[in-house]
Amino acid sequence: MKPPRYRQLPLCLAAFLLTALSACAGLGTQSEPHNPYHLQKISDLQLCVVFGGFEDDWAGRASREKVESELHRRDLLTKNEWILVREHRIARGMSLCGLYASWGPEISRQESQLESEAMRRHYFHCTTCEPLTVWTRDQRVVGWELPGEPETYPRKIK
Repeated sequence: MKPPRYRQLPLCLAAFLLTALSACAGLGTQSEPHNPYHLQKISDLQLCVVFGGFEDDWAGRASREKVESELHRRDLLTKNEWILVREHRIARGMSLCGLYASWGPEISRQESQLESEAMRRHYFHCTTCEPLTVWTRDQRVVGWELPGEPETYPRKIK
C-alpha cells in the first residue's frame, strides 16, 4: 500500500532544502580555497563596497576579516577613516572608498551632467527612515542631507 501524497511532501521538502543549502554553502567556499588571490583581482572601490556590504554577524566575520586585511594591505583608508568606518559614520572629506566601506553601496545615485556639480548618492539612514542624500565630488564626500536635525558625523544604523 502506498503512503498518501501529503505524507511524502515533508520528506520531499526536506530533501529539497538540504540540496539547496548544500549548493549554497558550496558556492561561497569554492572560490576561496582554490584561489587565495581572488581579493587581489578586484578593484579598490569594489573591495570597499564588499567590505561595507557585510553584515555584522558570525557568518560574515571570517570573510570580512580577509577583506579588511586586503584594505589594509592596499592602504586605501586613512586612520581617521577607519575610526569612522568602524562606527558606520561618514564625514566631509572622506574618500568614496571610506563611504562605501562605512555604509556599503548606495541604493541609487544621480550623476550630474556638469563636472562642477556633486553626484547625489541615496542611502537608507535606518530601516524606518527616509533616504539620506550624500553628495560626492572628485571621489570625496562633500556633504549630506539628513531628514530632521543635521549631524556632524552621520551614522548608518544596520
